[in-house]
Amino acid sequence: MLRGVFLLVLCVNVGVGAEGDVCVDNGVTGKCVPIKKCLSALQNIVYKKHPQICSFDKVEPTICCVDNEASGPIATTSSIPHTSTTEYIPPTYDYDNSEEKEESKCGPLDPVLTSPKTGRKAWDKCVEYQEKLVYPCKKSTALIGGYERKYECYHNADELIVGGVNASRNEFPHM
Repeated sequence: MLRGVFLLVLCVNVGVGAEGDVCVDNGVTGKCVPIKKCLSALQNIVYKKHPQICSFDKVEPTICCVDNEASGPIATTSSIPHTSTTEYIPPTYDYDNSEEKEESKCGPLDPVLTSPKTGRKAWDKCVEYQEKLVYPCKKSTALIGGYERKYECYHNADELIVGGVNASRNEFPHM
């Protein structure tokens, strides 16, 4: 048993080569070098051809490089500096986005149409959205032109109820 373990350890150590040792990869003589110094090995890895490993230096493998001579470290990523020679000019559009201008032409929303702002953020935003979306300021269709607030909701909740029954008192306390 001990003899078998000794032979196994001996066989495993015979294939281990340190950096600079001569090695053979697929019948071609090479030299054990760190993987980053062997261009052919890096190119073969892209095509899923794994090189013969001689040893490891921590986590970096030392492989059998069959290049004529091992070169220095090879950059595996390229960084091209981005330089801009032109000044940014914002685009100009051929339409007029004068929504903010139109709001000031109509004046405030009639208090009969909506509730007043109270100082609470959520309520005030609701009133603001109602001014912009439900009663937006649009160009008038009148012959004299101008602007007016138009009702844009066209949604009547009562029309959505078909065959409904009135709820009992406290039937839905969360509402």
